[in-house]
Amino acid sequence: MIKSKIRVLYFVDRFLQGGIQTLLWNIATSIDRDSFEIEFLCLDDGKTYPMEQDLAGMGFKVTKLDGIWLDSPVSFLRYRKALDAFFRSSGHFDIVHVHSTGKNYQVLEAAKAFGCVVRILHSHNTGYMTSNQVKARLGNMLNRKASALTTNRFACGKEAGQWMFGDDFGYRPEDIILRNAVDCSKYRYDFQIRQSVRDELNLDDEKRVCINIARLAPVKNHAFLLEAFSKALQQNKELVLLIVGDGALKNELSNKIGSLGISDNVKLLGFRKDVADLLQAADCFVMPSIHEGLPFVLVEAQAAGLPCLISDGVTKEAALLPTTVEAGLDCPLSVWAERIVEVADAERFAEPACLLAQRGYDLQTEIKRLEEYYRCALSS
Repeated sequence: MIKSKIRVLYFVDRFLQGGIQTLLWNIATSIDRDSFEIEFLCLDDGKTYPMEQDLAGMGFKVTKLDGIWLDSPVSFLRYRKALDAFFRSSGHFDIVHVHSTGKNYQVLEAAKAFGCVVRILHSHNTGYMTSNQVKARLGNMLNRKASALTTNRFACGKEAGQWMFGDDFGYRPEDIILRNAVDCSKYRYDFQIRQSVRDELNLDDEKRVCINIARLAPVKNHAFLLEAFSKALQQNKELVLLIVGDGALKNELSNKIGSLGISDNVKLLGFRKDVADLLQAADCFVMPSIHEGLPFVLVEAQAAGLPCLISDGVTKEAALLPTTVEAGLDCPLSVWAERIVEVADAERFAEPACLLAQRGYDLQTEIKRLEEYYRCALSS
């Protein structure tokens, strides 16, 4: 018999800014809290992120496994002990929903050992953040191990599901695609917000503003973006590039901006909470990532009606509007420069909310699907 309130634990490695974290925030703020008791578990990279504090301020319990970060073989040994202690002290969870690759298989293993009936592994990627083949083979092995511990397989899109679980993903009843849906009303075009943000950033009306929102990590391909943007400036000197996000490459990218001589046209904005407002200020969105699952921020950019330029490393499922165009990463920089100029001059898509909803990207609809799926999984 299903209890009146279903207890769900969400795992994510950390609460830095990213698509997974945005999804979890949307779930937390939209799910029926009279029916579901939500908690969060994460690892400890030595930092405290704003989202941890925001969730706690909303009344959610957020547990960090103190001192546990998967950076050595020894840490994997300590990990299971910490998980056992957590589950022992926390009591029974009906559902454990892991947003990670297989490297965190021990969360599922511990959940099973402590009697959790529904164990979900959720894929958000279509590739590894490393080019090291040994690490990739290890990752494949851990993905298989984690998959064997699940009762249900989730993914943000078909390609992400097949990358994690194999080509048979999508052909079983327990396979679910949970779309990275958004509340489109948050992104509806607002001229006053646009002007306010552009004033804050000292952007006059003549500027054509490109925006990229991502962790400053190699897989996001910012160095390539800067090279292409530098060439685009040769065609249109009124272009400005906003790079939103933080990460290990911040200093390297700052130096590259200086060496390319484009400091007056590129702004590194760091971590920002006002993504929806920044999208209002922009004229186009550019994502040259080496690979992506189904990137949440691309859905947000399209919900704002922005013309988007994406690489062929981004899953084609993510192109939801006709104003979203692709360029291959093997194309010359001159081609990317031309495309940047074109999307920067293109018109915003009017009323994108209807088309996104038709394609399944309405947040409230997806949350209702998730709630119903949780109930069905427990009753089966």
